[in-house]
Amino acid sequence: MQKSYTLNILLAAVVGLASLAGLLCRVFLPGAIFPVVSLPAVAALALLALVLECYLVKDAPLRDWGMIGLLGALTFGLLPFGAGITAGGEAVRLAAVGGAAFLVLTFLFTTLRERLSSGRTGPLAPLVTGGVLFLACQCFIGMVW
Repeated sequence: MQKSYTLNILLAAVVGLASLAGLLCRVFLPGAIFPVVSLPAVAALALLALVLECYLVKDAPLRDWGMIGLLGALTFGLLPFGAGITAGGEAVRLAAVGGAAFLVLTFLFTTLRERLSSGRTGPLAPLVTGGVLFLACQCFIGMVW
């Protein structure tokens, strides 16, 4: 079984689209006050990429955990920084927290996906699993961020 980097490509696409949306909102609505990027936003983007991969790739691919953490940190650090959403130290903090959160969420979602594939599941099971993991991330906002 080959290692697949589809998840990292999907994460870059999701974070890139979110960064583009933030950039366009800042350009066309200069007087608006936008919230800072936080752990729930990072978790939502990571889980969206994981759910999309679950629907696009039928078999669970073999994971390279070191590259998932590294590429996740680079994605969460560089794309928002390039769009002007984060600056300096905030970009480094977002890269560290985003990479760690993406690595942990990928591990948890992959484990749950293997459990789901062992039995009979409905088509909404990956979406519900992502939603439950997002709600679980809400518990850790004060500890990590």
